[in-house]
Amino acid sequence: MSRRTRIFSNEERFEATLPLVICADRPNRKPVMRNRELPFKYPQTLYKRRVQGNVVLRIFIDSTGTVHPESTSVLEATTIPVVDSTALPALDSAALTGSKELLFTPAKLRGRPVPVTIKFPVYFRHPKAAPPPGDSILHPKTP
Repeated sequence: MSRRTRIFSNEERFEATLPLVICADRPNRKPVMRNRELPFKYPQTLYKRRVQGNVVLRIFIDSTGTVHPESTSVLEATTIPVVDSTALPALDSAALTGSKELLFTPAKLRGRPVPVTIKFPVYFRHPKAAPPPGDSILHPKTP
């Protein structure tokens, strides 16, 4: 089960999903993101070229809900189309920089706050670019 948050700002579109939490004992309550808007900035040069991509971050959240930037790393990054690998460093950098501003309510195990590591996907989508095959981030399927 995942929790999905969407932001639409200045024609820049991002989505983050909080999936499975990684820790020794699975918490009863996952961390909850407190940011009203996601802090990720679409790199302007890539936005102008309509380059889209995905970056999956590994984020450590301590028992107070604080993200530790020194423990944040890129697990995976792809561009759409995949052939544009020159854009990867800019997308990685934008995701890592934005992650420093993420705020969370901590995960809880038996009512007590606990530190956790999560996978945090960041999707960079251009509103005027063709949606990738099978992608539902910009155009969610209606039930």
